[in-house]
Amino acid sequence: MSTDGVRLTPEWALWGKDPQERDFRLLRCSDVRLGRHDFSEIISRYSPGTHTDLPQVAISWTRLGDEIYLGFAIQEWSSEGDRLGRDIAVTRYFGVPYFQLRRPISYVDLYEALATYDAASGEPISVPGLDPHRIAARAARTRWGRRRSCSPGPRSRSRARRASPCWTGCASWTPWPPCCRTRCGPGSRR
Repeated sequence: MSTDGVRLTPEWALWGKDPQERDFRLLRCSDVRLGRHDFSEIISRYSPGTHTDLPQVAISWTRLGDEIYLGFAIQEWSSEGDRLGRDIAVTRYFGVPYFQLRRPISYVDLYEALATYDAASGEPISVPGLDPHRIAARAARTRWGRRRSCSPGPRSRSRARRASPCWTGCASWTPWPPCCRTRCGPGSRR
């Protein structure tokens, strides 16, 4: 971990289903400020649906009393199938209190820190501070960096655990908290 990173302790939840169950539900969660009811409501409200092309990431925000959270949902395939042999998609949802974001960070750096994070450990993570030079170098290596817009179509979606060119470009330069909406993905015309 980098020593110049922003240390975060995200609250978390796992949404999915047991192989023998029919419906999706909250499987496990932390219990700090956000509890089972809060996570169930948040995940149901901001669910991106189930895609066939995983992983997918959805970014949201929520408020609990005076506390504002950056929401980060990573939807991916579990290692199990259901009783009919279908793959089960699970959503790992993270709520990061805004007060912990003492310096700007990029969404891609946050994703990379959370992608392999063992949430049940309760250990903090370190996310690099926003570095325009590193972001420019990352964008230059992608199709996004060579074009002025993210073109629609299947090429702008993520494939097998690698960030898409559009995601890498848009999310790399988007600092916390976004002051405007950022459209990035298959339907983006920006």
